[in-house]
Amino acid sequence: MGGIEVRPFREEDAAGVAELLNASDAAWPGTFTGGIPYTAERVLRNRAEEAPILDLVAAEGEKILGYCTLTRDWRDPGALYVGFLNVHPAYHGRGIGKRLLLGVLEEAIRRGAPYVSLNTWSGNEGPSGFTKAWGSSGCRERTCGWKTSSQLCWGTPG
Repeated sequence: MGGIEVRPFREEDAAGVAELLNASDAAWPGTFTGGIPYTAERVLRNRAEEAPILDLVAAEGEKILGYCTLTRDWRDPGALYVGFLNVHPAYHGRGIGKRLLLGVLEEAIRRGAPYVSLNTWSGNEGPSGFTKAWGSSGCRERTCGWKTSSQLCWGTPG
């Protein structure tokens, strides 16, 4: 992937994550920012509220190209949840989202989580190719999950 590095978030990445989120605004149904541009302070405040187990960035030098968080799954205390996954629209299709997702899945396996889930919604058309590439026919209006003990699988974990 050339000079793109996937690594844990550092506080000094907050301004770059804010730039990423602002650049991605139009790619989210109904906008992501809600008309209030992200700042480094807002990123750090949201991160403190979410308290991720792991948050990863994809960076090329100082430029943040992607961001992904892993949290506890509120429905199952033993499972983990991809709370957020975003790649700069100009970098879609380059494997960055896959690398971020693999990074959080590796952490879930290391922690012994039985599965990792994520949610999407019917209006979120952008990631459909991404989820199909991972073996889904579309994860609309439902939970998508990966069993960490075997192959990737989609559908409601159980």
